[in-house]
Amino acid sequence: MKVGIYVMQKNEIILLPIFVDYYGSLFGYKSICILDNGSDPQMKKILIDAFNKGCKVIYDYNKVTDFENKGKIIGELISKNADEFNISIPLDSDEFIVLESPEGHHISKDKFQKYFASLEDGAHRVVNRYLNNPYKKNLFYKPPKGHKYFFKNCQVEILNVGFHEINLSKGGKVFWKSDLTYFEFHNRSFESLIKKSKEIMTNRINIENLPTRYTGNGSHLYNYLLWKSEEDYIESIYKFKHFEYKYLGYYLEKLGFESPFQINRKNIENK
Repeated sequence: MKVGIYVMQKNEIILLPIFVDYYGSLFGYKSICILDNGSDPQMKKILIDAFNKGCKVIYDYNKVTDFENKGKIIGELISKNADEFNISIPLDSDEFIVLESPEGHHISKDKFQKYFASLEDGAHRVVNRYLNNPYKKNLFYKPPKGHKYFFKNCQVEILNVGFHEINLSKGGKVFWKSDLTYFEFHNRSFESLIKKSKEIMTNRINIENLPTRYTGNGSHLYNYLLWKSEEDYIESIYKFKHFEYKYLGYYLEKLGFESPFQINRKNIENK
């Protein structure tokens, strides 16, 4: 099974090198297609390094409007490359796929290949998505998050920026659950999270005068902007049941990386 990994990113200095080596180690660097959305010059070395390893790096989509059309753009690339890759997975740079089974969670080239080979052609929905707790290493939790999709031997139209809605234009059908899960290093320091949320949302809403209600793209980022302090952020994390998953951290260490966005804050150690 040839696997294609698609990501659009901007200025992900910490995440992109981890993303590249994680998926490169599992599926080969030539499987990775990076669409750079107008990164600052400080990203140049990271993008060149990814290219030199074998990733495809595309600089054509560098506008804000391109980010808002991310789903459409990546869907078109997936359809265009359907004869090259059996499996196509659109991702954000903080998303790391893991296989889930009754025995636990697995990161294994052989198990991924066996699983993908067992699937029928079509769109497969990813239901289980787990977020990192930046205050405690190797802890994750499952908030209510929208499902996403990956694809096997089919052409697809992706209808929104978050990869949550699709139309299959050719090949297969939609399967409503898969064994693929996403472990997401979405949470970072409070200051960084708010800064990034503002950068993304500034073209969608008035950041200086927030609307009383917002349900469009990035509504979770809008909710972040309503927080008054880091305590609100911490509360939003600890209201969910957590579980420990160490192997992803071990795997990243083998690749030469620490788990990203770990925050040292002693006064919440006993939560």
